[in-house]
Amino acid sequence: MQDSNAEVGRLRAENDRLAQELEESRYVLAEVLEQQAATGRILAMISRAPTEVRPVFDTIAAAALELCEATSANVFTFDGTLLHAVALEIPDPEGRAAISRIFPQPPSRGLVACRAVLEERIVAIPDVLDDREYAYKEAAVAAGFRSVLGLPLLTDGHPVGAIAVGRPQPGPFPHRLLALLQTFADQAAIAIENARTVLALRREIEAHRRARATIRELVDGDNEARAVIGEAPAWRAVSQRIAQVAPTHATVLLLGETGTGKNLRRT
Repeated sequence: MQDSNAEVGRLRAENDRLAQELEESRYVLAEVLEQQAATGRILAMISRAPTEVRPVFDTIAAAALELCEATSANVFTFDGTLLHAVALEIPDPEGRAAISRIFPQPPSRGLVACRAVLEERIVAIPDVLDDREYAYKEAAVAAGFRSVLGLPLLTDGHPVGAIAVGRPQPGPFPHRLLALLQTFADQAAIAIENARTVLALRREIEAHRRARATIRELVDGDNEARAVIGEAPAWRAVSQRIAQVAPTHATVLLLGETGTGKNLRRT
């Protein structure tokens, strides 16, 4: 009897373990599907409007906020001198205003996004309140985050922006979120590079179009000038003289009124 009860207990424990593993697997699968859906939305937006990066950044920030269970998810561009906040996903209005007031900002170690651009690598701050170099602790508290992760946006090895995601609890970011945010950073960098390439191509096409139009105007204007000159009485008289002289084999041409003497001109 005791053996039977022990076996029943063991089976129940095994059943509970399997049920828990199944639940965890379902959670992981649901999370993966959510991440894939978010990635798909971002890629679709990039393909639909290759020169419109703002909607892409807004979508990335919103997806990062939700999937990372964050209180702050922001995207910044870097023009070579300053970082500019282009997408701020911060639910708290005061926190959003506090972060917005900080930018534009040059690369430095005082903010995680600026530090990521400065060092051209992922920067993780487990607790901004304990980080001596973090210069905007009050803004972080207003935005509701303690831990924060910064990822540079790189094209051809050069920083063109950054993503910063803050979570309310201190501590390291889970590895699965690092991989997800790196994917978002890569997509944001692709969006920036695509926009630059398309805009440069459009400018080149427009320059060629203007050049062709200028050449056409010059050619048309030259034809009109020749037409006007060709119709002038003086030019018609010259043309008539040329027509008279051209058929002869003379090597000299005598000019002047009859009986007044002639000037001798070698032809």
